Amino acid sequence: MKIVIPERLNSSFSNTRTCSDGECMNATREGKPYCPDHVGQNPYSSKVLEYIVRRAAEDEQIRLELTEPEDINVQGITAQEILQNIAEHGPRTKERLCRELSIEAKVMEGYIKALADRGLVAKGTTSRGSVVVSLRKK
Repeated sequence: MKIVIPERLNSSFSNTRTCSDGECMNATREGKPYCPDHVGQNPYSSKVLEYIVRRAAEDEQIRLELTEPEDINVQGITAQEILQNIAEHGPRTKERLCRELSIEAKVMEGYIKALADRGLVAKGTTSRGSVVVSLRKK
């Protein structure tokens, strides 16, 4: 009786790829195009890294008070994330927004002021004095 080994189990079969970086000869895992050293060259990874850098730059400008509230881009990454969070979960205190979105209090204050000045959110206060942010009714 002859035993037939399916090709995918045959040890001579290999789908090992090497890194698509021109000079790198490292093997990749699971048929991916780049090794861990060059994963940043993957188009998706590049977009994610660009997103992170842009968001950090926006937030840093506000944290350092280099941008006046009227000049804050309310169409920017962080402002839109704040609006989306409030739209999905309802009114939030400033502190809760900071925790949920991992944003420093000083940065959050800048965004809340800019969003309120443009009429996108309404500010209120709790009985304990915390700022509550809600979407402004259209």
